[in-house]
Amino acid sequence: MIKKIYFITYHYVRPIKNSKYPNLKGLEYKKFVKQLDLLKKKFHILDYDELLNLINKKSLKNDNKDKCILTFDDGYKDNIKYVYPELKKRKISGFFFPTVKSTNMEVLNVNKIQFLLAKERSAKKILNQIYFQLPDSEIKDIKKKEKKFINNHPYDSKNISFIKYLLNIYLGKRREKIINILFKKLVTKNKLSFAKKLYLSKKDLVELHKNKMYIGCHGTSHVHLDQINKKTFEFEINENIKFLKRLKIFRKEWIMCYPFGAYNKSVINFLKKKNCFLGLTVKSGFNVLNKIKKFEIRRIDCNEVEKMFN
Repeated sequence: MIKKIYFITYHYVRPIKNSKYPNLKGLEYKKFVKQLDLLKKKFHILDYDELLNLINKKSLKNDNKDKCILTFDDGYKDNIKYVYPELKKRKISGFFFPTVKSTNMEVLNVNKIQFLLAKERSAKKILNQIYFQLPDSEIKDIKKKEKKFINNHPYDSKNISFIKYLLNIYLGKRREKIINILFKKLVTKNKLSFAKKLYLSKKDLVELHKNKMYIGCHGTSHVHLDQINKKTFEFEINENIKFLKRLKIFRKEWIMCYPFGAYNKSVINFLKKKNCFLGLTVKSGFNVLNKIKKFEIRRIDCNEVEKMFN
């Protein structure tokens, strides 16, 4: 019998529809509660020790159910406010992956972009705001790219996906300045207040750890690890490890959740040297225990969970 391991990916879990940001891409809190009950009936939901034992020994005693791991990326306050109480109520564990900067209350560029898109519904208006910061000659080149652009993101429209491409990748070193201008204009001028409402604090992480939740690595500043040089990605990972050690919540055999799902062979080789035992991607699908690729773990987006029961 093929034994499958399902890693479920969550980001925002909160009441979204009637909130200040009703267009934010995430999972409604009530839907999350229903998912937990479904998942608990169908799967053995693993904690950290069980997962480590399963990966190392390829089995768990007296359990023929498929396995499931609940992962929560980016370290949002949602995790302590909505997720943790529901996990604790059901006596199940979650795996949480905050970044160092977010826990230190610095708003990440990826989140600035998400809230820009949640606040301003017109992609055209946001594109125009980006173009306003660029020379006319470059705008022509960008518009040519837009026509040829292929959208590989199933949960975004082509226009939204293209905006993310510009702000996350194409603009390079200029992206920080442009993102900050747009965020300040369209979302808020008070970044610290925004961050405190958005992210888990150090105290939150310690509380999760004490209650048998796992806290893993997601980098220092949430960057594409495959697009930076060796020295920089090593810094991103080392600083993350040091941060968790200072909080006394680091596990010797630890898990890396790649920001944006981005990695390469050099990143994997470094992780192996640092005693990392799993690397989580954003590639869709389940994992077969006896054929598992430990540093290329597939995950299923929470929006696809219902399909697992069909």
